[in-house]
Amino acid sequence: MRSQLEALNKSIVALPSDYRDVPVKIKNSIQRLLDELSEASLDQNQFISPKFPNPFGSTINAMGYKAYLEERNPKIELYSVLVKEGLRSAVAEDNGSLNETQKVFVKAAIRSVDQISEASPQPSVDQAQLQVQAIIRQLKTDLGAVGPAVQTLTPTAREFEILQLEIQSISKLIWLVYGVLTALSGLAVLILKNAGYGIPLDFLFAFFWGFGLPTAIQGLVPGSVASALQISVPKG
Repeated sequence: MRSQLEALNKSIVALPSDYRDVPVKIKNSIQRLLDELSEASLDQNQFISPKFPNPFGSTINAMGYKAYLEERNPKIELYSVLVKEGLRSAVAEDNGSLNETQKVFVKAAIRSVDQISEASPQPSVDQAQLQVQAIIRQLKTDLGAVGPAVQTLTPTAREFEILQLEIQSISKLIWLVYGVLTALSGLAVLILKNAGYGIPLDFLFAFFWGFGLPTAIQGLVPGSVASALQISVPKG
């Protein structure tokens, strides 16, 4: 149970800095439960054997220990829902492009999830899931109403994007020209000079020729393709 709570603590610490300190109630509740499940607390309540054995004997309250853990297990399940399905889902709506107004909505959703942790009476896991889902739906609605954030590029970033587009356009043009020249040269060398072109071996020749491989099919051996492509094949 302590391991589950510590994992939830780590999930909260891993939240982005803008939202990490918002769920105060959940963090305090998890820490309070960790203290209650510490060895010192269990030892004090005589739920476990003392670290230093009592020479006069000691009494272990096994039934009380079982009831103690069963009473706290629903809280762990609740905090797990709030962190995994609530906090994480709310923070996931911020993909790094939200403006300050939109971030306020995310923080408000986190606070609403945070309030559930100290609700009295404590909601069941199913009730908490429904509440969390309603909060996340409202958050999506609020973010959609504001609209996407407008990103403004600096002059340097804008020039870099333009340069990238120009490079991509030139690269596509080069490949197009290369493809056309390859097709025309193949037409002249393999087809127009061969009046009987059309047997399966001719198509095989054309395939190898297009890749710049030797066209002397009769002389090919298993290592010829690797040699032509300059591939190093390890010996068995």
